[in-house]
Amino acid sequence: MLHPTWLPETPDELALDGALAREALRLATEQGAAYGRSSDLAQIDVLIGTGGFFAHQPTLGMAALLLLDAVQPRGICTLILDSAQLAEPLGAASLLDPMASADAVDVDALLVQLGTCVATVGMPPPGEPALRVVLEYADGREQVAEILPGTIEALPLAPGQTARMQLFPAAGVDIGLGPGEHAQAGNPVEGGRLGLIIDARGRPLTLPENDQQRQARLRQWHAAFGF
Repeated sequence: MLHPTWLPETPDELALDGALAREALRLATEQGAAYGRSSDLAQIDVLIGTGGFFAHQPTLGMAALLLLDAVQPRGICTLILDSAQLAEPLGAASLLDPMASADAVDVDALLVQLGTCVATVGMPPPGEPALRVVLEYADGREQVAEILPGTIEALPLAPGQTARMQLFPAAGVDIGLGPGEHAQAGNPVEGGRLGLIIDARGRPLTLPENDQQRQARLRQWHAAFGF
């Protein structure tokens, strides 16, 4: 980049900036796996987006989609945004005063919980949804959602709210227990600023070759996060 300290000013510049960041993060993830670090993306419990690029995203949804696109986690994890870019200095400070660093992490303005994410691997038989999600809220309400393959959905689950979750993947779709194996969370899942994120795009991510279909798919991903 000719001016790496500049911030994007137009939608096209923002899209180009995002494409470069996705590729950089993807390569970093692959290199980490090559050295034996985070080689199993199904074992990631918490995924934190930190650094200026994430902090300067216009919306939380853009930051979340960037994180999911670049790292492509599998199974169930929590997405967090380091909006104040303090993860690295707090990590260093913890060597001197662990309790002070822990107290700072509890401040919501520093680490923003975007939400719990369920990411699938594999595709269902033609014409079937990739995943059926059943949420039982603390007030007794129940929501059932069928998630189409290749899509992302954000189900209502606000910060501080919890719900019991059941997952019923289609044959050939894996949520971390094996293809077609359903799951029920032992503990209630927590909400976040973006709700409960269901990423049924499969792994690795692919896009249709047809221009119109590809554009429609990208628009759906953006709309799921409100942009």
